[in-house]
Amino acid sequence: MLFDVFGIEQSWRGDFIFPSVIALLIAVFCWWAIRDTPESCGLPSVQDWRQDWSGIKSKGAADEKLPFKTLFIDYVFKNKLLWIVAISNVAVYMVRYGIGDWAPTYLQEKAIMTAAESKVAFSVHNIVGAVGTLACGWATSRIFKGRCAPMNVICMFFCLLGVLLYWMVGSGIISAAPALQKTLIYIALCLIGFFIYGPVALTGVQALNLVPKNAAGTAAGFVGLFGYLLGDAVCSKILVGGIAVGSSWDTAMLSVAVGALIGVFLCALLIRSERNLAKSNA
Repeated sequence: MLFDVFGIEQSWRGDFIFPSVIALLIAVFCWWAIRDTPESCGLPSVQDWRQDWSGIKSKGAADEKLPFKTLFIDYVFKNKLLWIVAISNVAVYMVRYGIGDWAPTYLQEKAIMTAAESKVAFSVHNIVGAVGTLACGWATSRIFKGRCAPMNVICMFFCLLGVLLYWMVGSGIISAAPALQKTLIYIALCLIGFFIYGPVALTGVQALNLVPKNAAGTAAGFVGLFGYLLGDAVCSKILVGGIAVGSSWDTAMLSVAVGALIGVFLCALLIRSERNLAKSNA
């Protein structure tokens, strides 16, 4: 709309340019305003201030800048549990974006909803996701005493149920009148939305719990790379989209369900190790 006012042709490009400029301005402000560590500003470290020295112990002092080899090779690359977290993040992001990115196209091509209806359904999916994230965080802290793996297993299991319902309605396995069909799709999207954003947040927390505090950024980046590059770009965009074009949308949505099932299995692998880690820090 802003580009239209100035008479600029192809103003749809502004939908990409304007938010990019805003993001760059925020990035420049953060680079200028945010400091590296409390110690770099002459303050005590967070663990000293809170008197909390739990977690994985570093080879050096907590505020010491470790060399790249120690950070990446010793704490990340050789950390088997962190690899499981990273690969489980691939499954989480495949479900998140495999459903979210393709929902409007899928629902329209399946003649389940119009373009306007599918946009509303997708918006509801995201709004419910915000509530679900808070609920999952609360349950992790209060019920599981900060252990992320049990909550992730529960979340991915319910995501699996939601994806299966979504797939069965779209494929016609569940045959229903149009009104009931839309209601079931809303239920499926709300179920997926409520439970998928918990693991999105908690996998990052798991990564931080598996390395010393001065290697937290490296671990978080490693796990995030797997999620966005392999889970989003490769699995949800290329794989799911390729299956939809080469085979059918039914097969594509079934592949997302398989991704959710793999996510349940991988998250479950971390329950015992996370419990042992919690005991060692008690």
